[in-house]
Amino acid sequence: MPSTPTHSESRGQPGGRQPVEPPREPPELPKRPLRPALDREFILRMALILIDRDGLGKLTMRRLSKELDVTPMALYHHVPNKAALLDGVCELIWRAAIVPARAEPIGNFRQQLGQAMTRLRTELLRHPSAVPLLATHPLVTPGQLELVGVAVDILQRSGMPITPTTLYRLNNLVVFTFGHVLAEVAEPAGGAGGDVDIAVRDAVIAAYPALREVLAPLTNRREPLAGESLGPGGAPTVTGSQVDDDSDDYSPDRQFRLGLHSLLAEWSNTD
Repeated sequence: MPSTPTHSESRGQPGGRQPVEPPREPPELPKRPLRPALDREFILRMALILIDRDGLGKLTMRRLSKELDVTPMALYHHVPNKAALLDGVCELIWRAAIVPARAEPIGNFRQQLGQAMTRLRTELLRHPSAVPLLATHPLVTPGQLELVGVAVDILQRSGMPITPTTLYRLNNLVVFTFGHVLAEVAEPAGGAGGDVDIAVRDAVIAAYPALREVLAPLTNRREPLAGESLGPGGAPTVTGSQVDDDSDDYSPDRQFRLGLHSLLAEWSNTD
């Protein structure tokens, strides 16, 4: 007696045997588009690049997401809001300023604090559009607090007492550094202003003869030194060169060093 075909054998062709189909290959998944990994560090650095390029006022979460070619919601997985984004941008600059200080040997605290403020000024000059942000940002980021910690460590290792006035003196150094950089990089409020009236200037100098010597560094016109460019009226804008402190020519570098020296010179171990 012929055998009865099974359900699988008779399906499709009544009374016939259906060939067994080979297993199907899984569908090929689409390739993920190549793009930089999106993480908090990358987002903060891109935000700082936008601030440097376009200015602080142009930075928004939407604009940053467009620059990164992601949706705004993708940013919120790493920074919850714009305030946190700005905190992180401040942290980048503070971190760059304090890292070298950690490896410095014990030495003269005035020299080491002066070097720390010089590094801070250097970082601020690299990001002039971010200076108002850092100058007015509250002391909340780890980098800001660590800068204070590094400064206190320098004082303690040099045998200086930590007193109630220590914070005031450290704050004076930081405020002086920020104020100096702001004067170097900020655009004149309300426009460039008028030209100097030579006749009026000479009349005032005639009334106060010593004023001529005081103003000599500002009125001395000259060719720029290496690393300098001359600003309006022939005043040099120094970005990297070291200017002799005995020179009669004005330079922001020299003015910064002299101001820093004045603040540090009268800091004694009895304060």
